[in-house]
Amino acid sequence: MAKELPQVISQKEGRIDLTESEGSLFIKKRTRKLEAIQLAMLQYFFKDDFGNQIEWHGSKYSIGVPRFASWDEQNRTLQMEYCSGNNLETELKIARGTERIQFVDFSVEIFEWMRNRGFLWRDAAPRNTLIDTSSKRVILVDFERPLVLNPEGFEREDFNLLVRGNIHEEFSGFLFQEEQERVFPNIWEGNENTYIDKQSILSGRQLLLLTYLYGEQGKKVKATDLAHAQKMMSDTVTPFNVDGEPFFPLIYLEKAPTAKDYIDKVIELQNSPREVWKEILKV
Repeated sequence: MAKELPQVISQKEGRIDLTESEGSLFIKKRTRKLEAIQLAMLQYFFKDDFGNQIEWHGSKYSIGVPRFASWDEQNRTLQMEYCSGNNLETELKIARGTERIQFVDFSVEIFEWMRNRGFLWRDAAPRNTLIDTSSKRVILVDFERPLVLNPEGFEREDFNLLVRGNIHEEFSGFLFQEEQERVFPNIWEGNENTYIDKQSILSGRQLLLLTYLYGEQGKKVKATDLAHAQKMMSDTVTPFNVDGEPFFPLIYLEKAPTAKDYIDKVIELQNSPREVWKEILKV
């Protein structure tokens, strides 16, 4: 079995294995039952190319998910088809010049497709996105968080509100500031009079930072206050050049053992000049 899993951030040891059965390769993942349910449901959502395509690099690419194989209730293990392809996180870490522009273009197309298709993929991240150039396929591979499906698509302002936070932070970890502005236009604008139910905030890290910035709050929080915390987290992970080479803070931040350790480090970095960030992150 020559295939290997890509080495990307947040790949928790012991949760994912590559296995072979009757000549086919499968991924076995210890996960929540919700992921198995959503992956099974998405077999129908992606059953054909209608509405599930983007145009990139002069070609049409179909978008899909791995084939669902089985769910082991006793061992909480999902088995799904192994899909080959280039991992977007890996590509964004190494791409330069024209090639990098192409992968930024790809990210733009993916998010426009998500908005127009009404497909809010809360686990959207470069590490969860595979590009198979030989078969012209894009494969989305992680569905642990609840999906939001809207057959009519999303208005820009509503979509921006939903994408802020985890999704924006994940992509910001591998996109420079000017690239982020292309992929997420006007992401922080709007929703000035919106309040958000605290229970709908899925990120423990965001809640910790929100409390640090504004103290304990009630059942609802201002969207602008939450956006301030979310932007602070995205700004912290945004790559920058050190001695002519890109430096990716997210790779090192993700090694924090707990959500509190992560946020403590974010606060420390935000209060320090970038010249000492490597030292703080123990690079």
